[in-house]
Amino acid sequence: MAEPMAHAMSTAKKFGGKWEDYFAIHEKMDCSKKYCGDNRHRALTHNHFWIHEVMEVVFGKFITNSDGKTVSIYRICEQHINEDYKFRFFPNVMDYLCEMKLTGWMNNGMGEPPTTKKSITGEPKTIEFSF
Repeated sequence: MAEPMAHAMSTAKKFGGKWEDYFAIHEKMDCSKKYCGDNRHRALTHNHFWIHEVMEVVFGKFITNSDGKTVSIYRICEQHINEDYKFRFFPNVMDYLCEMKLTGWMNNGMGEPPTTKKSITGEPKTIEFSF
């Protein structure tokens, strides 16, 4: 699945209520797509950290759907992630981070800056502050 609407319809089928009850939740689960155009965006939002530290804070631990049924935010997000990974596995933060190369700039700005912060000449872009 790729769209919040598809996830919302699937959640309504599983937990009852209407797709509208769940759309905002699934839209927030995929909000990182605005900042990263490929599936690496999921490293930010498709894990337990995101569910507990963001989703449950924003939406509460439970919602009451339009059928009057109480549904766990955790279970809604869990279903979203399972669908995206075809029910094969549920990645945690370390699953994503272990696939990243640790570079110097990640260590308090040491070494070369990230590629997106370099100018065309390869030199670091200057940041100017005015007070």
